[in-house]
Amino acid sequence: MIMLSSINTDGCCSEDWLDIDSLVIDALISSDMMVKAKKAELKQFMLAWFDVMHAVETQPKEVFNTVGKKLGQSSESFASDYIGLKKGDMALNRRMFAPEGRLNSAKAEIVQLLKADPRHGRVIRQDVKIDATLVNEAMAEWKS
Repeated sequence: MIMLSSINTDGCCSEDWLDIDSLVIDALISSDMMVKAKKAELKQFMLAWFDVMHAVETQPKEVFNTVGKKLGQSSESFASDYIGLKKGDMALNRRMFAPEGRLNSAKAEIVQLLKADPRHGRVIRQDVKIDATLVNEAMAEWKS
C-alpha cells in the first residue's frame, strides 16, 4: 500500500494508480487546506490502513472472510482478487516516500502512460505535488 498525500486543489478523493514497483498504488489525495484542517483524522486513517494491510498479511483468512461477508461474497471469491498482486509493505512505503524516493519517478511514468493512451478521457494535471510529511509521520508512529 502506498499513500499519496497532498495536491493543490480543493476536495478529497481516493484512487488506485498504476505503479512500477507494484501493480497498483492506493492513493489518498487531498488539498493542502484539507490536510491542514484534518491532519489528525487523515493520520488516523493512514494508521488504520496500515493495520488492515498488516492484517491481510498476517491473518488473510479472517480478513477475507470478514470483508467477503460485508460484500455478500465468499471469502474465496474476495481472496481471489488478491492473486497476482504484489502487496505493499512498510519497506516499500518508506522507499517510495523517502526524499527523492521512487514515488516521484513512478508519478512521471504514470503521466507518460496516460499521455500515450488518451482513452481515459481525463485531463492530465501538471500541478500534483507529493508531500510525504504526514504519511512519513504515520509510518513512524505505526506499530505492527
